[in-house]
Amino acid sequence: PDLVLDQLAHAAETPPTSVLGAGEGRVAGGMWKPAGRRGAAERVHGVAELGVRMAQERLELARVESGQLPLHPIEVDLRALLEQELEIVRPRAAERDLEIHLQIPADLRPVRADVERLHQVVANLLDNAVKYATPGDPVILAVENGVQNVEISVSNGVGQHPPDVERIFDRFYRGDPSRPSAGGVGLGLSISRELVTALGGRLWAELEGQRLRVRMTLPAQTQLLLGPV
Repeated sequence: PDLVLDQLAHAAETPPTSVLGAGEGRVAGGMWKPAGRRGAAERVHGVAELGVRMAQERLELARVESGQLPLHPIEVDLRALLEQELEIVRPRAAERDLEIHLQIPADLRPVRADVERLHQVVANLLDNAVKYATPGDPVILAVENGVQNVEISVSNGVGQHPPDVERIFDRFYRGDPSRPSAGGVGLGLSISRELVTALGGRLWAELEGQRLRVRMTLPAQTQLLLGPV
């Protein structure tokens, strides 16, 4: 695993990064005729940027699968975290004529998780919902208290092209090849599933009629008793 990680780390930083720098140089004024310079340079830059992102995500996936990604679980205020993520994604949702509804209990329990990685997972789930939701059909982010865990779900309409829920977390899976990937590299859900598993939870998907529902459980924070009882 160490050799694989070293190779992926090298790939994340060498050829794509070099091409990225070359693209930036040509945007500023490089070797091609002025008429085509900017467009060609921007295409080179975009491809290189995608390559860097893919290499970085492959490296991250390899690290979490091998247990080498450090996690720092603490008590997390889930309401505050979800509201923060919603503020980030709402402008993109509005561009696609999508509303996002938050359904959350008043007595929501805190969860135990790594804050940075939980932000990453929630952002991935919301980003996918906004990218592939049926325009005009709301995205619903819902939370429920369980006995020993808290469940978070994100649901969205899928129209005539429902994804294969058995494959949706596979690497590079795309449910509708005719739809643009919007710059994604197809590893976000794979990484999210591995992160949730590492945090002691579970991530899966279900189809409910014409809606996709991605469900996640996380351990609820337990109160530790200090001193004699």
